[in-house]
Order: sequence, then C-alpha cells, then structure tokens
Amino acid sequence: MGLKVTKVLLITDTPMINKMIMGALADGERFAVEELTSDSEGFFEQIIETAPDLVFLRTELKSANGIQVCEAIKRHKMLGKRTKVVFLSGNPQIREQAIQHRADQFLTLPFQKEDVHKLMDLLVPPIPTVLYVEDSDLFHRVVVPALREEGFHVVEAWDGREALTLVDTADVDIIVTDVEMPVMDGLTLCHNVRSTMVKDIPILLLTSQTSEEAVAKGFDAGADDYLAKPVVVPELVSRIRRLLSSNAEAERPERILVVDDSELIRTTLRNALTAQGFRVDEAKDGLQGLGMSMKTHYNLVISDYEMPNLDGLEMCVRIRASENKQRANVPIIFVTTRDSKADMVKMRSIGIHAFISKPFVGDRVVAEVERVLADRRLDQQRASFRNYLSHLSQHKIVDLYDDQGGVSDDQFRTMLFMNIVGFGKICRSLDAKQLVTFLNRYFDMACEIMVRYHATVDKLINDGLYVSFDRQDDGAHRAVAAACRLVESLPKIHGETGQSFKVRIGINAGRIVLGNIGSHYRDRNFTVIGDNVELAHQAARSDQQGNLVVITDSVRKLLEDKLEVREHAVLESAGETSVPLFSVVKLKEPYSL
Repeated sequence: MGLKVTKVLLITDTPMINKMIMGALADGERFAVEELTSDSEGFFEQIIETAPDLVFLRTELKSANGIQVCEAIKRHKMLGKRTKVVFLSGNPQIREQAIQHRADQFLTLPFQKEDVHKLMDLLVPPIPTVLYVEDSDLFHRVVVPALREEGFHVVEAWDGREALTLVDTADVDIIVTDVEMPVMDGLTLCHNVRSTMVKDIPILLLTSQTSEEAVAKGFDAGADDYLAKPVVVPELVSRIRRLLSSNAEAERPERILVVDDSELIRTTLRNALTAQGFRVDEAKDGLQGLGMSMKTHYNLVISDYEMPNLDGLEMCVRIRASENKQRANVPIIFVTTRDSKADMVKMRSIGIHAFISKPFVGDRVVAEVERVLADRRLDQQRASFRNYLSHLSQHKIVDLYDDQGGVSDDQFRTMLFMNIVGFGKICRSLDAKQLVTFLNRYFDMACEIMVRYHATVDKLINDGLYVSFDRQDDGAHRAVAAACRLVESLPKIHGETGQSFKVRIGINAGRIVLGNIGSHYRDRNFTVIGDNVELAHQAARSDQQGNLVVITDSVRKLLEDKLEVREHAVLESAGETSVPLFSVVKLKEPYSL
C-alpha cells in the first residue's frame, strides 16, 4: 500500500470551476478527484457510494439546493464523521448560512489556485516525509512498506553520506536512522544535520546499543529520541508521530510520579516530561511518594535513592509488596548518584526497570521513560495475545490428546455470552462492506475489554461473542467486571463504529467441555461446549431491553459479597430444576487488573 489517497468529489455543475479545482489538485498521488452533477440519477446515493473525504459543493446547483445537500451529508451516519465540505459561492453573504449548516470551509468565487492550496493545507494536512537510513536491505523491506501503509512518504538511504544528500534535495520532515553504518554512521549524520541545516529536523536513532553511555552519545550528537533494536513497527510509528506532532503540549494518557527531595531535580524532570505531554505528579520524599502511589494509578515511577523519612529503595519495596497487582507491578526508574555494584544489586533485586546517573539531561530521561513504557506496552500486548491463543494454558496438549477424539478436557469455567440488541435492523441499514467494517471494529473493541480481564475468546457467531474465564477462585469476578466495563464503554464503541445499540450479556459458571471439534472435511476448531455454555446464552436472551448484566445463581453464589444484584427472571432449563437469574446492580468490589 502506498500513500493514503484523499477522495475528492466536485459537485458544482460548472465544468470551468471543476477544471480550476482539478488543476490545483494536480498531485495525482495524493488526490483522487471525481465529478458529479446534481441532475445525475440517484444523485445522493452516488455521493454515498463514492464515500468522499472532501466535497467541493456549490450552493447554486441546477437540480438541488447546495445547503440541503450539505445538511444531508453531515447527517448521514457514515459520511457525517468522515466527509468535509467546502462551499463555493459568489455571494459572500451565504458564508454564515453555510457555516450554520456545518460546512467546514467557504471558498468565494472567483478564486485562484493558491486559495485552493491554502484550503487543502487546512483540511488535508500534507503527508510527512520520512528519511529512513539503514544499511540492511532486510530492515528496508520490513520497515518501509509498513511506514507507507501508515500514510508516510518514505525516502530511503543506505548510509549517512547518501542521507545527507537527500536532506539537501528532498523536503524531509523527520530522519529515522540506524547508528552502525558504513561510510558515515548515524551519530556523524546527526552532527552534520545539526551543524549545517537551518531547519530543525527531528532525528530518531535506531540502535542495538542501549547502554547509558551509548544513548548519551546519541543525544549529544543531536538526536531527539532513540529506539532499541529489534524495531517493533507500531512503536516506531508512535515515536515518529510524537516527534512530528506540532502540538507538544498534547496530553498523553500516561501519568508519572516523580519522587525526589530536591526541588531542582523535580522541576527538571517535570519540565522534560510535561514537554512531551506526560501528566506528572511530584513527591518530596519516599513517604509522600508511597502514599500517593497507594491512592492514584501511575504508569511509571521515577525516584531518587537517598531521601529523608523513607528512602527510594524502601519505598519501592513497599510498592512491590502491594496486594494490588497493577500497583505492585508499576515500572520504576531510579535517578541517582548511587551506582556501586552493591547498590545496583539491591535495586535490581526489587525489579527496577532502568537507572539514570546524576547529573542527567532531560532528553536522556525522556528516552528511558519512552523505552520503559514501550516495553510495558509490548508485555501487555503479548499477554493479551496469549489469551487469544489457547484455552489450555494450564495443561499440556499432549496430556489431553487421544487417538480417537483428539484434544479434550473437562474444566470449571465462567462463561460469558453477549450479542447486539436489534442486530437485524443494523444489517438492513448497511451494505455488505459497511456491515463487515462495523462488526470487525465492534468485535475488536469488545474482545480488547474481555482480554484485559484475562478472558479467552472462544468463538464469534453472527453478532454473538462467547468468552470464558478460567480459575474458579476469581474467574466469575473477572467476568462480571469485564461485562460492567463493556457496558460503560458503549458510548465510546458507538462513536468508533458509527452505530448506536444496546447489548445483551449473560454469565454462567460451571463445568464445561473443551475440545477440538469439527469434521475431517474441514479444520477442527478448539472450542467449549455443554449445558453451562448454553445457560450463559439463555441468560443473555432473557434481557429484552438490553444493557443489563444477567448472571445465573451459580455466579451469584461465587460473588455473594462482591456485588449487589436484583432478581431478574427464572430460567426453565432442560433439566429437572429451574435456574434463578439476577441482574447486576453494581460491583461492590472492583477487580484489580
């Protein structure tokens, strides 16, 4: 996939105006331009089918009212979120009326090409150019296509000298370079760019040398950030976007606690971190830092070693001893003058993720923070992915295999089933492509929440999702917590999918059968079956209105002291006994991730 192409639709009913706009949008790599007249058969249906990113719309059309067309575009459930509209008119007084009807920009007739260029800069930001410098053909084959797929224009070089030539001739927005290269290495390239270029081009170093000395050399040479090899493409893209961001104050979701008895050190760290968008809290000693860490969730702690009241080492020991798993596993970086072997052993023994020696520069700290947070994200992604892979995390497949039946087992699980209320109506309102896009995004977001609570995604059938939670001691707790979180997240899911809907959720706990089930004529799938799986499905179906979390009596008994429920219904099961159902009012004891 190459550069992202912006689809432009011209609705002016005036060939001369269309020709002027197309002349201004002569960059065929960036823009795909189509024309449509208002007297075309199925006029608005053609707009929907084109699904343009940008519409140039004249108010005075032969067979339609431009204001009404704009209103219809903005009200449409799919076009309204993605399509921007530029009004064209020779009457400047229509401008206010156009803006009131949600036009994004106004272009007064007659206009010049430069007027169109200015509008496009506002509505369609220019594609950033990345200069990728690496002597390995393999890395070029892996990284460059991935960057282009993310919408970047990529210029390639195989050593620093070639890169310098391209910096002079190409309009480069950022340099991503390896360090160890022939002819001219990455550090020398940095020195040359910083000493000869007037434009302040961000430079991101890619290196397998991650020692403090090596990283310091990179920053001394003029690098803005570094990323350790092997490169993970999503993290590389994230770093590039961050360095290219013109809004350095844009707030990031990560919250960092800085603990140091020196106000000067705290100020230096705060300034460096907030400049990158991090949210920063400060504590002046270990005792205050410990108290703050117990009350607030932090993504990272940066601490001094020697402090009054409670030193950094003891503070970290107590954090690690917390019963809250998320708090106990928070990444910690030490910024300290204590660098003896004995001190290093002590700090490593409690799981310190990085050490930065004083004195330090802000860029060095930011780079370590980015690295540690990136490592944590990768660990979380790997953990989530493992949950997708297998129901058999506690068993060896060879122990569960026999020649006749393949893999099979009997386990206690908490089963959760969910589906969409009124899914048939949604199906009828979307075409095939839109429906598939909607379902994929919905399942992505729903499964992400489930996996966060260590669920195993079993199967997706139509709009239905089956997941299971292992471990009898806390599986039911995780299932109900995940269900409540999903209901809370529905407004966000609606915004991402473009559809508003309710869900049914049913949860049951009991013994189920796991096995690789299917026919010799088609690949077998590892799945869960049994009455207790079906009971979760039936519990969900009992919710006629939607957005309730319905649990069976077996789940209620497992969580008797942890949640508040109300009686919901009685399910007549196929067996001799009926099954009481309850709806969850609230989870009195949240599950700590």
